[in-house]
Amino acid sequence: MRSGTIEEEIRACLAELWPARADVIARMPADTPLWDEIDSLSLLDLVEYLEHRFGFRVPPIDFTPESFGSLEHIAAFVSRQLGGRRPAAD
Repeated sequence: MRSGTIEEEIRACLAELWPARADVIARMPADTPLWDEIDSLSLLDLVEYLEHRFGFRVPPIDFTPESFGSLEHIAAFVSRQLGGRRPAAD
């Protein structure tokens, strides 16, 4: 899934982190509030994944609903962190 969009990569990561909810994650609209669907430990695991995959650090001050409240918020946050550069393929 490395060649997919940032949103697709986030979905795949969440499905891997929380396989019991993979079907829900696959179908949820991008604007669904994640903090209502995904437990906080899975969100922390997602942050670790994003840091590793995209090569930036997420300061604790950025771990907010505005940045991590939904798939679309996370994808926008990652895009801002990348500063317009495309993610490298693994």
